[in-house]
Amino acid sequence: MPASPESISFCRSGCRAIIRVVGAGTAIQAPAVVRCAQSLLADGITALALDLGACTHMDSTFLGTLIALNRSAARITGGSFTVAQPSAQCLRELTHTALHKVLHIGEVAPLDAPWSPLSCGKPEMDSFKRSVVAAHQELAALPGATGAAFKNVAARLAEEMESDRG
Repeated sequence: MPASPESISFCRSGCRAIIRVVGAGTAIQAPAVVRCAQSLLADGITALALDLGACTHMDSTFLGTLIALNRSAARITGGSFTVAQPSAQCLRELTHTALHKVLHIGEVAPLDAPWSPLSCGKPEMDSFKRSVVAAHQELAALPGATGAAFKNVAARLAEEMESDRG
């Protein structure tokens, strides 16, 4: 399936699945990627890959989402999560944030299966805010400079979300 600008799609075969991000990986796409991954893992996928070969860049929410996906794959199925074929820009972002030390980055064999588009839609505001806060809390929980850099951001986002509810 040819990739279209700013799209997310997935395919699965047996116990393997690949989610492909084309264009930017941002807070807007993160909830749909998480929902798709969780559904695939709950359905028995034990080898999940996120193909970032055509991803132009990732924001901090999307980076935090990668950590959550890694944990989910291990927790839900005891399976693996691979950040596959990251573009040069994504690899720079993973290296700059030291996520290359936390995540498995590699290549995955293509699947002989049809690709299905994943609709991001416009997320409901409370759900969107929870997603952003959770992703930043994942980053804040990392050891070292990356975690330290996101601790205040995560705390501030959580405070803002609580004050909006209040």
